[in-house]
Amino acid sequence: VLEVEGIEFENNLFSVAPNGFDLDVNERLVVEVIYSPDVNGISIDLLTIHSNDPDGDMAINLVGEVSDIRQLGSCRTPQFRKMVKNGDYVYCISRGTICVTRVFNPNRPAVVFNANVDDLGEEVRIGLTAIAYRENTIYTSFGMSIFGDMERGGIFEWTIRNQNILELGETLGTNSQISDLEIQGNYAYTLNDDGDGLSAVDIVDRLAEVGSCQAPTNEDGGLSISGDIAYIADFNLVMIDVADPENPDVIEVYETPGSSVDVAIDGEYAYVLGNESGLSIIDVSDPDNPEEVAFLEIEGEASEIHIQDGLAYAFSDGLHIIDVSDVNDLREVDYFSDARSGLIEGDRAYIIQDRRFAILDLS
Repeated sequence: VLEVEGIEFENNLFSVAPNGFDLDVNERLVVEVIYSPDVNGISIDLLTIHSNDPDGDMAINLVGEVSDIRQLGSCRTPQFRKMVKNGDYVYCISRGTICVTRVFNPNRPAVVFNANVDDLGEEVRIGLTAIAYRENTIYTSFGMSIFGDMERGGIFEWTIRNQNILELGETLGTNSQISDLEIQGNYAYTLNDDGDGLSAVDIVDRLAEVGSCQAPTNEDGGLSISGDIAYIADFNLVMIDVADPENPDVIEVYETPGSSVDVAIDGEYAYVLGNESGLSIIDVSDPDNPEEVAFLEIEGEASEIHIQDGLAYAFSDGLHIIDVSDVNDLREVDYFSDARSGLIEGDRAYIIQDRRFAILDLS
């Protein structure tokens, strides 16, 4: 006879019924585990069964999730990486494809245009890495490998026709792989891999690099521009003065917890998302002396962060919504598990899933 003496948990969000019982040989019993959270989000616990089993106690990991977020519609797509939105259309990139997705009906999004950019020859491999929008024009950065080892990068310029057709225009080639791209005024700023830092590109007269500076960058980081400062999250937080785009200059390199992958700026704070670490809020009101004022642990593989109306939307093995209105009291208020990255606009989230594009209702 198996004698279960008790079942215990590490926290009080889970309970079980019955808690103790005996089982004869070949007898079965369904044990109901009840999850009773006091807030939305995800909870992790360890269930331990104490019994007379000669192999000892049994431990089971539990995950509970409660969310007010509702998925509206979705459609099959290539494996998107990043996106921008303008009006009723979302412009998305996968590694070798740029697509236009119509979203005016959130319950029935649909891909209405796509173009492949990786068909450049047997020995050439190209991957789109970032996307930005300015005045009826889409800019996509790319990385390129030639003969397997010669690495280059660049920017494609796409003109938008009738909102849902893209026409390839100018192309700028660079000596560095590009991992992110941001538009500020008449310039595109690129985050370059392998220590090549930041470049400024004139996008008004023609695509032409006008300035650059070295900085400690690696790969797959995030870039945000606010005022005259470019903020780079790439293992650390790097701040660069871009008041003169022809002569950008590093102001400060601030060490962050974990490996930072993206940054968003709101007011005097930089919100830095780290891979397998969490959210760091850094006071950058004095760029020469940044100071961390808050940190919230978030597990998972991080990708993007957005700030809107006192809430942080952190994509890290799902979408975490965090109340950051008081930096002394950070609280995760909701969570949606099936989201890799995306963008936030009003009460909608436009997200990337596994080969699907989806729209969430955040209201």
